[in-house]
Amino acid sequence: MDEERSKFRVYEYLCHVGETKEWMERLLKKELAPISGFENQLQYGITLAELAKLFSPESVKKIFESEKLQFRHSDNINYFFDALKNIQFPEIFYFELTDCYEKKNMPKVIYCLHALR
Repeated sequence: MDEERSKFRVYEYLCHVGETKEWMERLLKKELAPISGFENQLQYGITLAELAKLFSPESVKKIFESEKLQFRHSDNINYFFDALKNIQFPEIFYFELTDCYEKKNMPKVIYCLHALR
């Protein structure tokens, strides 16, 4: 029974990833990384900042773009947090900066985005 629950959780998570990715692609009008690389793409915060710019343009100053992960990418994630605050998104869905930037808890990032959609 525990193995079935575990498999169901994985299945449910992958469904959330797919739904979130498709929703973001529709909003951003561009193709994002495949599901296998989607979490890595989110880590840079670029797509999060682009998304934030859509629903709270004043929250995003300048999106930092670089192919190599740098600490300045955390600014992009912080722009996303500012946008969430501006639209009064419930804090219970927020994730921590390190959840995304250091990929410590990517499911929490995905669940936040899934709740946002």
